[in-house]
Amino acid sequence: MKEVPAEYFNGKFQEFQDKFPGHFSKFLFSKLKKCVKDTKEPHCPLYRVKGTPVVAVVARKDYLLTLDSLLVKFIELEEYELAAECRDLINECQINQVIRESKGGSG
Repeated sequence: MKEVPAEYFNGKFQEFQDKFPGHFSKFLFSKLKKCVKDTKEPHCPLYRVKGTPVVAVVARKDYLLTLDSLLVKFIELEEYELAAECRDLINECQINQVIRESKGGSG
């Protein structure tokens, strides 16, 4: 798992986002792609804050919301192939959710 230095959360992360727009979105999308395929995991681990026990995750119940945000970001960045891939993953995620709910599961 990637480790992010804690000092990045004191403004450096935003600087990074400004300097390399879309880079974190692409990283997040690559992680979510794997997690959507693995329907057993309750969350998607993203990275660990170095030197701490803190791990950033996206809960399965938030996959659709996160993917919707990524879709908007990819369209803004004119990354249309990624946007199409994201749209397809949203559809897959919705199908998985319906299947889980029909089996009596949640999220």
